[in-house]
Amino acid sequence: MKLVFSSNFPFVILGLCIRIHVLGGANTGTASLQETSKYQDKIPCTLTFRRLEVKADCQRLSLDYVSNVWFPKNITILLLNENLLTTLENTTFVGLSKLRILDISRNLISKIDIFAFVDLVSLEYLNLEWNRLNIYSHPEIDLCPLVNLTELRIKQQWLEGKIQSQRHASSNASKPTGYPKLLGCLTNLRILNLDTRGDTLYFDDFFSNLTKLTYLGIQGGVNQVTNSSFENVKTVKSLYWSACDVAKFDDMAFGAFEHLETLFLDHVAVGFHRALQLLKPLANTNMTSIVLYEVIINLYDKSLGITTGDGLLTKNDTIYLTSICVKQVIIYRNNILVIETGALSSEVWDRCLKFLDLSETSLLSKREILRDVFRMRSIEFVIVTGDWLEKHYYSSFVDNIASDKEYGSLLVSHLKDKQGSLIKSQYNKKHPQKFNVKEGADVLYNWIVKNIFLDDSTIITLRISESIKYIDLNWYFNSVNFKRNIHFMNASNVQYIDFSFNNGYNFIGNISGFTGVKTLILSGNNLNVLSTIFFDGFSSLELLELSQCNFDSTFITMHSQRLFQSLVNLTSLDLSNNLLSFLPRKIFLTNTKLRWLNLEGNRFISVPFDLRITPEIEWLSLRTNSIVSLDKGTMMALDAQTRILGKLYLFLDGNVLSCACPSLVFLKWLMNTSVTLDKNGNFTCLDRNYLVSYVFKFKDIGDFWRQCVGQDFFYAALVIYGVFTIVLLVALIYARKWRVVMSGVYHLLYGFKLHTSQDYSMVFIICPDPNISDLLKRSLSRCIRGLPVHIHGADDVAGENVLMSICDNIASSWRIICVVSDQFFQEEFLRFAISTALIAHSPANPGQLIYLVQESLYDQVPQEWLAAVEEENIMVVPSWNLSYNLIQTLKMRIRG
Repeated sequence: MKLVFSSNFPFVILGLCIRIHVLGGANTGTASLQETSKYQDKIPCTLTFRRLEVKADCQRLSLDYVSNVWFPKNITILLLNENLLTTLENTTFVGLSKLRILDISRNLISKIDIFAFVDLVSLEYLNLEWNRLNIYSHPEIDLCPLVNLTELRIKQQWLEGKIQSQRHASSNASKPTGYPKLLGCLTNLRILNLDTRGDTLYFDDFFSNLTKLTYLGIQGGVNQVTNSSFENVKTVKSLYWSACDVAKFDDMAFGAFEHLETLFLDHVAVGFHRALQLLKPLANTNMTSIVLYEVIINLYDKSLGITTGDGLLTKNDTIYLTSICVKQVIIYRNNILVIETGALSSEVWDRCLKFLDLSETSLLSKREILRDVFRMRSIEFVIVTGDWLEKHYYSSFVDNIASDKEYGSLLVSHLKDKQGSLIKSQYNKKHPQKFNVKEGADVLYNWIVKNIFLDDSTIITLRISESIKYIDLNWYFNSVNFKRNIHFMNASNVQYIDFSFNNGYNFIGNISGFTGVKTLILSGNNLNVLSTIFFDGFSSLELLELSQCNFDSTFITMHSQRLFQSLVNLTSLDLSNNLLSFLPRKIFLTNTKLRWLNLEGNRFISVPFDLRITPEIEWLSLRTNSIVSLDKGTMMALDAQTRILGKLYLFLDGNVLSCACPSLVFLKWLMNTSVTLDKNGNFTCLDRNYLVSYVFKFKDIGDFWRQCVGQDFFYAALVIYGVFTIVLLVALIYARKWRVVMSGVYHLLYGFKLHTSQDYSMVFIICPDPNISDLLKRSLSRCIRGLPVHIHGADDVAGENVLMSICDNIASSWRIICVVSDQFFQEEFLRFAISTALIAHSPANPGQLIYLVQESLYDQVPQEWLAAVEEENIMVVPSWNLSYNLIQTLKMRIRG
């Protein structure tokens, strides 16, 4: 058989995309592996082999064709949903007799051949929903071989508009149009989900063959539902009806069901009051669940709740509903404005009802409904939430209320007469005359407003049913003041309270009675004014949500440790989106069981508390804060926590992290830590040029370290070199080697070249004493090879001009040794020679001039002579018996 694929499914995928999962360990046999090898080149799906199950997962592969040769004969589960199939041929499922589950929903199927299902004798579940199939135009499809089928789903949403248009076109027809008779073969069917068909809803006689049918789901609109519409499906226990507009609905239509346990009306637009009247045949029966989900005619026009009366719920309206012994009631988004006191109260509900959900209602009389519900003896779960859209987009129906005198009177009278019954105050004991009913409703109402809600000394006691475990009042109130102490009687069994987004404020009162509450949600209220002992009455609390609570930052900084002090069992805390900047380090000192902490949407620059006092914390979210990097101590604490617990989840996404050099240690930690990070640690960050980058761009930490630290080392080297140079200069200057220093400066700045001994021809000795000069000549004659010692006078040429000779000798001398003895100051030419030597002294030869001064004559030497040479070149001798050390020192000075 030829395999055909769409253009969206490349042919090459046939051999490449197969993924075979062999599961079950010891339960997986060798035969399964052989089957895998056999089909791996044929099937583009994922095969799973187990001992008693072979599953082919072909979901979302854009298949427009399927063949039975793709699958092993023992396949039991085949998932073909969300593809592009248009036709099921007679050969599509040939030979798949073991198949139990077949899902072909959400395709484009418009045609099914007559014998497409003929081999599926073991099929138990068949889903054909959300295709383009008109089952009523294919009555010849053979479904009878599906003898084991227990669940069939064939509703097609695309037909809704088409069927309605056909129905309205033939609105004068009164004869119902039946369903395909072949459905009557499915005698083991338990669950059936299909579209409505015809002008009048009617399930044909062959449905009576489906004696095991317990669940019936229908979708779509009909003009009329009669008392006989369900007479052939009387065994149904659960009825789910959605997306329907019914013009006429007989009162006793639901009376055909013998044992109806669950009724779910979803967008069946008959009107809320009318839906309640349809419960008449179910009165005094036992049921599990009743759900009325948006059964009003127009959801978006709230004023219709007044004009049609659907928004006013009285005892007469609920007479049938409250007479049914039902465990769960859900009335969702039906624009109920006022519920009369007692409308939801009955002896039957007091005994049977355990779950009540009035979600997204627009109640104006909120406290009355709580009074009735909270006192039901068997109630366990209470969900009475408001319409959150109403708080932000309050429609113009409020003006209609104000102008409707009858409704306004009803509402005011209702509030005045009933509101006081909710409250049992200690003030009642002291001033019983204030509650004299004869004084009138106005006096009572005014006293409540003036005293109950304004008197700080009032202690309010509210009695609720002992059976209540779950209370959900989110988005319910427009404003609630918690300035007074409130005690709830019989509330010890309550475990869950959701009071979020009710604009609660002034939380300075003491709430008591909820000793067993484990979950408390106060998010979306205004906790700007909060008592430090507010949570003391919730000693069993495990989960506390305080998101978007507008905390006073100063209060949290100073008193938050006391605020959570009594919550010793707390395991989960949400403080997100409060713009907090600081928390005390010991804030969770008594909350040692804390495991989950959400600090998102604040202004923290690091982990704001001491991790050592929360030894069990394993989930910490700091998303969208002001964190640039984490300090070393915090990183070490996080790693230590991970080693102890084995796991720790840290969430940092949304912070403007730094990828600059100062964050080098932090980046290295992100790469190597055992803490589990969100985004796999690849956060957005700013590099040193303030450009947006990513952490993984700096994955080569060694290279990044060289970029950062290398530059630092270079600057450090420059600093050290500068310091060394300065110290050297200071040392040289201090040692009076300023001429050497100046020579070096000239050399660096101007390329000035220092002279060496090879640039000169002699060592010149100026000495008036022949004995001393001879001694020096003998001692220094071999000091520098090739450089003779010349003595002034003794070695001069006879008849030569003395002055010229002195000048020439000075200019040609590497070193000039001036011997200052007793005869020195008596020779005029010697003074001239020294003056000439001082003038000729050049930075190119800074050590040229050397003094040998007799100690007794040192003070007679002119200071300008001494200042012109380095101190080390001035050698003072006590006598002219030159020692060996002196001669050696002199040689060192000559060599330079």
